[in-house]
Amino acid sequence: MKKIFLASQSPRRSQLLEKAGISFQILPITTSENVDKKLMIDTQILSITRQKLVAAEKSPLVQAGPSSLIICADTEVIFENALMGKPKNPQDAQQTLMRLSGNKHFVKTGYIIKNTESKLELSHIETSIVYFKNLSEKMISDYIATGEPMDKAGSYGIQGLGGKFVEKFEGLESTIVGLPIERLSEHLNLVFGIGK
Repeated sequence: MKKIFLASQSPRRSQLLEKAGISFQILPITTSENVDKKLMIDTQILSITRQKLVAAEKSPLVQAGPSSLIICADTEVIFENALMGKPKNPQDAQQTLMRLSGNKHFVKTGYIIKNTESKLELSHIETSIVYFKNLSEKMISDYIATGEPMDKAGSYGIQGLGGKFVEKFEGLESTIVGLPIERLSEHLNLVFGIGK
């Protein structure tokens, strides 16, 4: 069995992998996540994901060990064809949530799986659509006061208190949380021979 590295410190991604029964080790990495805004949205997401892969491949843990699989992912919220990244400050979170209020937006999670020995690589982007309720300024400010939005794309987390803002969604909930585990499990099994 190859060692699987998750190149992410997101507790949400770890929980999704654990629930799927996938044994893995967290690989802490840091990247700038700078990307050319002129690129198409999907290209931007995979560009950020690839930056994470490059950083992961340079990790001493990966380089020292036998062959392994690396999983990298990036989740973005898209509204009016623009990425709504993580908020810079509470005011930024307030503006983002006011824009999303009463509207639909897209959540895309891109991931890359790579076998470090064979160099076999697979990339995929999964998309879900989220519909927000109409939010009052008080609902938004009370939510921001919890601190939950500050490390999340789009300034909310569907799996947390931010879930109360969601009227409905289409697609996989796991995509919105940060890793479309149903699709990832299929790819690990069919392409890389991991799992069932």
